[in-house]
Amino acid sequence: MKTNSDILTIKAVLLYILERIPDTKRSVYFVVKTAFYAQRNHLAQWGTPLLEDDICALPFGPVPSTTYDILKGVRGKELQDIMLIDAAKSIYLSNEDFFPTESADMDYLSKSAIDCINQALAEISQKSFAEILDTTHESQEYLDAYKYGKGLKIMNPINIARDAGADEGMQEYISEYYELKIALG
Repeated sequence: MKTNSDILTIKAVLLYILERIPDTKRSVYFVVKTAFYAQRNHLAQWGTPLLEDDICALPFGPVPSTTYDILKGVRGKELQDIMLIDAAKSIYLSNEDFFPTESADMDYLSKSAIDCINQALAEISQKSFAEILDTTHESQEYLDAYKYGKGLKIMNPINIARDAGADEGMQEYISEYYELKIALG
């Protein structure tokens, strides 16, 4: 269950991305991949998630699920959660391209979050659809989750960080972070 703060952070990340993403990269694919790259970067560099959002292995690669749900809501899918509806209302769709209708609330974005999103924007702006597809489908974590996962096919954040270059110490730190999160409920 996502808290209101979690959803407001996801909304801020989406709006920040949409304020800065190149016009040729405004489709759902590039927007969710930017969010995924930012999440992956933050895990690998800081040992904590940028977004409290499960990364799911879908046919076109890893996707932050709540982030994707918000964009599906913008496209017309009925959303049940009032916070997701609010987030979807902050974005509009034109010819399958997404645009912000308000500015990102910077109170929900740390310096490390902004740095990781900016890194992701730089990566995405240089890659084609095919290049992103190739690079996001090559990780063992994606392959295992997609092939063997049941239901939502949720990817393990420790393995996402490992695939992004996190060393064993950082992987252990991430493991402890999630153990503590589970223990605290």
